[in-house]
Amino acid sequence: GVLAEGESLTLQAASKEGYEFIGWFSDETLTEKVERVENLTQDTELYAGFAVLKFTVSFETNGGSAVEDITVEYGKTATLPQFPAKEGYIFEGWYLDPAFENVFQAQTAITQNVTLYAKWSEDEKAKSGCSSSAAGTGAGLLFALLCGASVLLLTKKEKE
Repeated sequence: GVLAEGESLTLQAASKEGYEFIGWFSDETLTEKVERVENLTQDTELYAGFAVLKFTVSFETNGGSAVEDITVEYGKTATLPQFPAKEGYIFEGWYLDPAFENVFQAQTAITQNVTLYAKWSEDEKAKSGCSSSAAGTGAGLLFALLCGASVLLLTKKEKE
């Protein structure tokens, strides 16, 4: 706006989506903060300073291994951490709600704090003692039969 000579003005906050207003400045590098404009005798240009908002993405692993919170700038996507682990379960993904109705999409822009919930399904192989890690334990034929594997038994035919 325009001020008459000798008039003063208390500066109001500016707004910009995704940013926090940090003040008015008299220089482009935002080092000289101005709280109030008084007794102007010449044209003066002011610069609005903004800091990008940052949000926390928290992870509720529902009994799985801990996952550290991450901080994401407004409008950016979250770089998701390595999947958590839970003995006897298979990780099915991150959800926006504890009822697992809304799948979190990795390309979703973060615009607020958010908690993601880990969904798990029971690992039937682990439940029965049959897991991929157990297959190489040397349990042999009995292990294969107990775990539902198809087994072809070969016998050596003696010459007659």
